[in-house]
Amino acid sequence: MSIDVRASDQEPGTVLSQYDTDVDYLGYWTARNYEHRAEVMALSRLLQGRRFGHAVDVGGGYGRLSVVLRDYADQVTLTDPVRPAEAMQVVQALDGASNVSVEGQVVRARVPNGAQAIPVILSTLESHGFPVLSVTTARPSLDDVYLHYTGRDFAAEDEEHKPVERSWGR
Repeated sequence: MSIDVRASDQEPGTVLSQYDTDVDYLGYWTARNYEHRAEVMALSRLLQGRRFGHAVDVGGGYGRLSVVLRDYADQVTLTDPVRPAEAMQVVQALDGASNVSVEGQVVRARVPNGAQAIPVILSTLESHGFPVLSVTTARPSLDDVYLHYTGRDFAAEDEEHKPVERSWGR
């Protein structure tokens, strides 16, 4: 989920959620001012003197820190990481994607040609409201290829055919 904090139709200092458009999440934190001040202080010290083209506020704080990040970045994106199952469904619908799964916040998929598939996957996910924070590619291992063509796990077969050592007492 992506929200550009610099949206011109918003009041300054307001961060709205795409889920609850009538809730001001910054206002939610007014009674929790001590937590908010501590986090603002930590961010300010950590980012002091630095400038970024783009910063991402990954949920959790209801976007209240996005306003702080504007002091350190040209663009701030608020992302909601709680929808990996929905992102998985988007990837599953793509031609050539197989073995699509979710591990935590990571969506994994097998594709025939990663170099060609990555731009399509990225643009499709972003057009469905899923900003991608990072992409990793890997070639299949020999075990993966063996499993794909034989339907059997190489390591398990190796264990099955391992000679049994026996110990004879004296």
